Amino acid sequence: MKLFYSILVSYFIYYSSGNEVLMESSHHVWEEGGGCSFSESRYFQYNVADLDADGKSDIVVSYVFMHNHEWSQHRDEEKTVLRTFVYSVNKTTTDNTANFAKAFYSSAGGDSAFLQSSPIQTNGDLQFYRVRDWRREYNQKIIPFGTLSLNQTNQQIISIGRPDDCSGLIGCAYNYVTQYGYTYLPTIARAKFITQSAITTEVMYQELNSKIDSNFYKPTKKELFPYFELELIPLSTAVSKLKQTVPNGTLIQDFKYRGFLSHFTGKGMIGFRQAARSSWYANGFENTIIWSGVEMDPLQDAAPVKQWSIKTNNNNQIFPVDISENNTQLLSFKSTTYQTDKLVNGQIVSVVSDVDKPKAVTAFVPKSIITKDFLTGIITTGNIIYGDYYVPVQSVTNVNNGYAITTSLFENFHNLAGVGSDYYIGRPKSKTDATQAYGDTKSAKEEYTYENNLLKTLKTWNRDDTGYLLETYNYDGFGNVTQKLISNSIDSQAQNTLAE
Repeated sequence: MKLFYSILVSYFIYYSSGNEVLMESSHHVWEEGGGCSFSESRYFQYNVADLDADGKSDIVVSYVFMHNHEWSQHRDEEKTVLRTFVYSVNKTTTDNTANFAKAFYSSAGGDSAFLQSSPIQTNGDLQFYRVRDWRREYNQKIIPFGTLSLNQTNQQIISIGRPDDCSGLIGCAYNYVTQYGYTYLPTIARAKFITQSAITTEVMYQELNSKIDSNFYKPTKKELFPYFELELIPLSTAVSKLKQTVPNGTLIQDFKYRGFLSHFTGKGMIGFRQAARSSWYANGFENTIIWSGVEMDPLQDAAPVKQWSIKTNNNNQIFPVDISENNTQLLSFKSTTYQTDKLVNGQIVSVVSDVDKPKAVTAFVPKSIITKDFLTGIITTGNIIYGDYYVPVQSVTNVNNGYAITTSLFENFHNLAGVGSDYYIGRPKSKTDATQAYGDTKSAKEEYTYENNLLKTLKTWNRDDTGYLLETYNYDGFGNVTQKLISNSIDSQAQNTLAE
């Protein structure tokens, strides 16, 4: 029985069988001085890692066979054979025998192998397929290859060894590196071309590495633990460019990113602090590009807090230092402030105790919005008030600090006791708008009723609530409108529309 040694190497599970001597003998025996001893030995190495990034572990098996002679004059009879296998639960080969492992003869015989007659069995009742089978032979050299290593940055399986006792031979002083490339699924799974209505869009990607291209991606701000902004994300890419082929040429759209954030104690990847994309443009018209950007706040669950647009082809101006209504280089600006409440058993609390944390709920809703159009100079502010179940009950929009003010009031139906389609929260009951401008006030009101969870009537009042139009709907069994009847509160005239 072979003994296996288990260690952890670079966060991979690694097993080694140790050296196993298959045969020992000698030849050219003299009566005086003895003869040349030679032997055949082998050892196995095993690694477990997710090579192709499919979320499932792969098994890498390395087999080293050495035929070694004691006398240097017999080096021409020496050799080293390196065999490497990969087993995966995903069958990525058309080889019908791939579900069978290769087993090696226990006696001398080099690297001769035979197929097992049954699939590989595991405790979890998984079936592993032999998706890779590589062989390298090194004649006239004994190379005791070291620990099998995996370079997941470039998807490589690597074995490194230095020839033993071969002075005088070409290449004896060199390290021998054997590497095999392995398929990386995220690379081949990316969308490359999208065709819609005879228009083909090519999608191009770039690695998120600020050391390679800081114009495409770079960190912008340091965060306190457990948040962390990454300078580079190996093997991770983002869309860098879209290209569309149109009859008159090619249209291009660029993308840029700033500050990829991660949360180390449970939330995982948060996302980019800032991202921007250009308007569509053609080669030679880069000076027409308008960039649209968005910024999120990691402390507010990555909610967007700022949005802007700017006309520039200067990479240093796409993400301005001053993103506010005071930056006259912008074309537009929008900021959003949020209301955050902690609730325990439906009640708002200021502090959540450790005992209550498992049942705490966070309500996170927009509270106020500021927008500015720099082309017209119009600044609009909006404020929202919420009622039961965080359904809006009032919205106030203010244009240019009182130039025009619109106040909207909302009433809603709630049915928490309902089952299935009869359960609803925030079903509109009425909406009232009052707009003040130029010293005058204009009102508008709508009221809604329902039948079988479908809109039955819509009553629209005039500006002073002295009359209304009433729309009444009928439906078929599938919820399609079959009749729309419009009447009014002044006379008996009506408009009837039927549909089949």
